[in-house]
Amino acid sequence: MSDAAQGQVYTEYIAAQLAGEHGRRVSLQARSQWLVSAAAVLLTLMTGVVLFAPLEVEGGAPGWLRAGYLVSLAALVVAAAAGIWAGRAYRYEVAAEATLSAMLREHWGDHPVDAGNLVGRLQVAELISLRHGNNLMARWVLAGQVAQLVFLALFTACAVLDAALAR
Repeated sequence: MSDAAQGQVYTEYIAAQLAGEHGRRVSLQARSQWLVSAAAVLLTLMTGVVLFAPLEVEGGAPGWLRAGYLVSLAALVVAAAAGIWAGRAYRYEVAAEATLSAMLREHWGDHPVDAGNLVGRLQVAELISLRHGNNLMARWVLAGQVAQLVFLALFTACAVLDAALAR
């Protein structure tokens, strides 16, 4: 005979892991939205700088410098795209409506240990699929952040070289 509290520690741990993974999803979604916003604003501002700021070098900026500016702006496009892709809705597994309805009908009288086991199995399935989607989202957010770092380094280097050539 099983104690009614059997498995309770496990199901509480699984529930805490699931809650943590849902919190991670919210954080990653916010970071992906920030990535898109920041990249879009920077892209707009820096495109204006590149297009409308007079280049002081006599005869125009060298081709390699212009290429550097263009590659840095392309890095911002990549950052925005990565943020958009990261923020898409990743599917994760949840209990089917039929399973939820069955809990209230034919399983209503189940022993607490059996009920806890069923709920725990459903939570594990959700946790595994949610974690998989979150890991994909985290990779895209990281890719976008790396692209922003590339922009920052390359655009700064181009601006410094542009200023040095203007002297």
